[in-house]
Amino acid sequence: MSIPPTSPENPTPSRKYSVFVSYSRRDDAGEWVKRLVEALRDAASDDFDVHFDPNKEVFFDRDDLRLGEEWKTQLARAIREAEVLLVCVSKSYFESKFCLWEFQEYETKPTGPDNPPGLVPLLLEDTTRDDQPDEEHQHWHDRIHQVQAHDLRNLFTRMAVAAVSEELTAQVQVLSDELYQQKQERRRKNAAIGNLTRGTSRFVGRHQELTQLGDALESPSTVGVVTAVRGLGGIGKTELVRHYGNQHRGHYAGGIWQIPAEGAREMLPLLARLAPDLPGFQLPEEVQGNPELTGRHVLMELRRQAADSHVLLILDNVSEPALLTDPQVGVLPQDSDMHVAVTTRLGTEDFAGSSRLKQIHLQGLSIRESVSLLQAFQPGSSGGHRADFRSEDDRAAAEELAELLDGFTLAVEQAGVYLSTHPEVTVRDYLNHLRSQSLTASDAMLDDDSKTRIEHREKLLSVILDQSLTDLEHTLPGSLQVLRLAAAMPPDTIPWPWLEELTKRTNPGVCESTPQFLKGRWTRIRRTLEGRDLITEGRHPGATGRMHRLVADHLKTHNPPETDLVDEFIVHRAQKLGTDFTQAPELWEIDSITDALPNILTRKPELLEQIPDFIRHVALRYVTDTRITAMLQNLTRRLSNINIQTRYLTHVLLGDSLRNVEPIKASENYKKSLDTIRDLAKDSPDDPWILQNLAVSLDNTSDMLHSTDPERALKQYRESLRIRRDLAKVRSGDLRIKRGIAISLSNIADIVRNTNPEQALALYQESLTILRDLAEAQPHDLRTQRDLTVSLDNMANMLSNINPEQALGLYQESLAIRRDLTKTQPGDFLTLRDLTISLNNVADMLEHSDPRQALELYQESLAITRTIAEARPNDLEALRDLGLSLNNVSSMLCSGDHEQSLELYQKSLNIARSLLEARSGDPHSRRDLTVSLENFAYMLKNTDPEQALRFYQESLTIRRGLVETQPDNLLALRDLTESLNGVGDMLRDTYPEQALRLYQEALATARRLAERLPGNFQAKRDLTIHLDNVADMLSSIDYEQALKLYQESLIITRNLAKQLPDNLQAKRDLSGSLHRVAHMLENSDPRQALNLHQESLSITRSLAEQLPGDLEAQRDIILSLCNVAYMLENSDPGQALNLHRESLVIARRLVETRSDNLQAKRDLTVSLNNVAGMLHGSDPEQAVNLYRESLIIASFLAERLPKNLQALWDLGISAVRLAQLLPTKDPEQVSLLREAAISFRDALAIQPEHQELGDLSYHVALYYAYCDPNDRDKWFTYADELAERFGFEED
Repeated sequence: MSIPPTSPENPTPSRKYSVFVSYSRRDDAGEWVKRLVEALRDAASDDFDVHFDPNKEVFFDRDDLRLGEEWKTQLARAIREAEVLLVCVSKSYFESKFCLWEFQEYETKPTGPDNPPGLVPLLLEDTTRDDQPDEEHQHWHDRIHQVQAHDLRNLFTRMAVAAVSEELTAQVQVLSDELYQQKQERRRKNAAIGNLTRGTSRFVGRHQELTQLGDALESPSTVGVVTAVRGLGGIGKTELVRHYGNQHRGHYAGGIWQIPAEGAREMLPLLARLAPDLPGFQLPEEVQGNPELTGRHVLMELRRQAADSHVLLILDNVSEPALLTDPQVGVLPQDSDMHVAVTTRLGTEDFAGSSRLKQIHLQGLSIRESVSLLQAFQPGSSGGHRADFRSEDDRAAAEELAELLDGFTLAVEQAGVYLSTHPEVTVRDYLNHLRSQSLTASDAMLDDDSKTRIEHREKLLSVILDQSLTDLEHTLPGSLQVLRLAAAMPPDTIPWPWLEELTKRTNPGVCESTPQFLKGRWTRIRRTLEGRDLITEGRHPGATGRMHRLVADHLKTHNPPETDLVDEFIVHRAQKLGTDFTQAPELWEIDSITDALPNILTRKPELLEQIPDFIRHVALRYVTDTRITAMLQNLTRRLSNINIQTRYLTHVLLGDSLRNVEPIKASENYKKSLDTIRDLAKDSPDDPWILQNLAVSLDNTSDMLHSTDPERALKQYRESLRIRRDLAKVRSGDLRIKRGIAISLSNIADIVRNTNPEQALALYQESLTILRDLAEAQPHDLRTQRDLTVSLDNMANMLSNINPEQALGLYQESLAIRRDLTKTQPGDFLTLRDLTISLNNVADMLEHSDPRQALELYQESLAITRTIAEARPNDLEALRDLGLSLNNVSSMLCSGDHEQSLELYQKSLNIARSLLEARSGDPHSRRDLTVSLENFAYMLKNTDPEQALRFYQESLTIRRGLVETQPDNLLALRDLTESLNGVGDMLRDTYPEQALRLYQEALATARRLAERLPGNFQAKRDLTIHLDNVADMLSSIDYEQALKLYQESLIITRNLAKQLPDNLQAKRDLSGSLHRVAHMLENSDPRQALNLHQESLSITRSLAEQLPGDLEAQRDIILSLCNVAYMLENSDPGQALNLHRESLVIARRLVETRSDNLQAKRDLTVSLNNVAGMLHGSDPEQAVNLYRESLIIASFLAERLPKNLQALWDLGISAVRLAQLLPTKDPEQVSLLREAAISFRDALAIQPEHQELGDLSYHVALYYAYCDPNDRDKWFTYADELAERFGFEED
């Protein structure tokens, strides 16, 4: 797709109306409304956006309706285009049917959620709702009066008005300023995709250069580089590229992104600066703090945006040749969808290392173009028409002026601004003034010496600006002071809120009311400076501006800026943002401070001591590029010249900035900071500042040692805690010290939680107590409230297997706080993400005790993650969260709504695959994919075992690869054991030898993990699982070895239960181990087996009492009752029957309370069959009734789960057992046998190699064939096939 050609002369499109005036003609009988419009247009006269055609700013039908076009069509279009409907409210207004029509047109025009319609009422006289004739007029009246009106009742008259009064002028000035501020806010909200600013509305000429730039960008292999001849500034490099971008916004629908590139040497860290600007983009957690990886993700995001359209990337003001060398430019894609333009003062000789660059050499404006630009500033210029000069002499003078200004774009613009604002001054007069300052187009200036030309241009600009600024200060006092303040700030990031605040401090009169400016001159000054292009629109529309460097240099030279005052203010703002967590910081302010700090710290490095919290808690969280790191690295080069405290902070903060990028260098800086602060502590052992920072340095070095040397990390964490406890004794009211103690306690607990859980629990508890006190003392501090939620979660996590009721209460408290935080920060995605974590935590705790509520919470979390993912469609982390939420909901539905569960698992798997592709196969995404694969496989085990096996095998392949690339990654090793088990589970019935090998490999890996983590509860628990799996496979082929493994598992679970007497999971594991060993001893040592089964039953009874609503605990007791009952069936049938009946009572109760839980229904069929089996001989009638009940449930389950192997198996068993109690060849018996034969056949079709199922199917098929001569041949044939397949001896 080619770029549309640049339009010819004056390409800037005509403006749309900003304001539509809706009024009753009766109210303008004396032309009062007309005078109001005149005053409004006059008030906008210094706003250069509208200066050249003020009638375009305000639509007034008496002036703006054109002949030859239907008037209603014109009005409708004007209302649709206008940003504001200005309503002149009066009795006549509400009586006018035309005014009602205009309002209805306004009400129905399309607006977006972030672009609310602008309604501004002007109250001319009082009106009442009761006076309105009908409901339609009442609604109209209500809507108008919902908005705060400007009260003009004392000024309105229907008498003839000859001129605008001073009072009306002052009131309209207030109105105009408010409309301007609203327009700036709308501009900020309605910015097109990208961050390209609007640029000048008076761009002229440059057709050849624009064409050359378009040609360069069309080639996928080239980068268009706009350079100025001989490195001259003010020539219009940035404006040329900006104009090109704005003229082709439709072509670059994927976005136009401009990055300040001064000082940058590497491409990826430079691209990282765009991360906060990209809509809906959020960095994955694992790359935050790493500018190079951030840059890669930004580049991927830009390429995604370019997939459906085109993207233009502008690298503005490149100053380092290294950035444009082939290795750096090579990072950028060579395709037709992403175009790259560069502006630079570098010359051809600087591009020797670059092969992809195509230069567009930008000369100064030609005399003709300069004259055209000067003409654009003439009074009366508008839209497609430029007013001619007032005389032939003025035109001739304009050509002479253009020659004098030598095509210097910035000088031509400022000359044009002066002439426009002084219509009484002719071009000839202005030219003579410049010549009187010894400015001539001399031969020396016209030669080819760049230094001479630059000096001439600097003198030109100086004279022109001196004249303009002197005049501006005279007509609008306070303007020059604002410019001096702005010149002390970074030229690309000048925040208007800072300028306003500093102006109030240094020149309060600017903001005071006067008869001319009822609300002060501030807004008028801002409008004028923006209108005259002295401060233009910046990276953050409406919040920041930018000043041309040559203008800033002039101000610094001739009007010394308020550097010290501005530095002090910026440092104060950094301090404020670093310590005030009552609200989220604004990105424009973070960006502005970050831009300003390097120069401030170069002048006064000791100021670093005042802003460490800003760098730690704000800049390193929000600033995604290398500006902070580069600033700190620059400081390290000057360490010999700065004091030791600043030296310490430089190292510790540099470590903070590098820890996710270059951990080795981060550790080196942390060590230097620790050594430095220890030296300070030797000299001043009681200094609170030194001790606090010693604790911080200990924490930092320990963080880096956490996974590689936990013992050393633990030692240092404890030293940090001791220091903070000592500090708290002498500074008991210092909340920062208290927070530090809470952090130290949590750090220690994190290390010891798997080796000494009781100690970890006590540490978490103490940390939680401190944070509760802090949250109570600082109820509006957002960081403290979030700290509390994290502490609550830590504590709950430790208690989840010890005291689940208390754990649930803590998770719920955390959830309540996070709900409140989302109300305080409704648009903050991180806060919403925290909320989803809390919802998931509470749901996890309720899965077994209250599955319905758990599902509702998971679904709420899913709804939030969906919303975030839709609002941030390119945010990979949001997409990942959505996948996890889909998994959670799926797991809750798997026992009820099987089809929906499968659908959600499929969506989750699709997301995991897309994330893997988007993140180029990074380890985190590969692991996420394996989790989705295994979840889906588990769901398919009984319905589609072949597909389940494929998913498990795919997961196993990925996890083997992860272990190969990360052999020391313990999580990767544990994941591998789970995948080995998953594949083994699928093969154990069909390929037992292969399954055994997989289980043995998993066991060997688990043993290594347990040896490497000798005190880790989870590692030991995992080992018991793998021991049991191998033993299961050996139980039929190597009894002694299987028993040995089961007993080893039992020893471990006994020890764990003894070490963790309050841990419910440890108790449940012990119950399971007892059952497995008992099962092995049932034939060889039945007495011991019974004792073990009874011990297991005792544990499950205890757990069921502690967890009365927990489904798994109740199911466990059913199993234990059955195990003991089976052992007693021959020796004590009465007791066995009682136990089976107790089991049946519990199973019935579970079905009543969990009517939608299919597993509970299956458990009931087992219990019914067990009791019926005990009654088989003594009470066959009751046995038949119980079997019938079991069959009804089994039939229901098989119907709900038509391809589920277990459901088909259960149906077959229930049918056979009932058939056995019926008379031989009874029609019902025959029917039941047929149902059983079909069920087993269908189950075998799902898992064709299942030996036990094949045996069942074979014998039932024969039995049925003997009973039903009509179906005999078919089923005998089927039985023969099974005998051949499985090697059965024919009966």
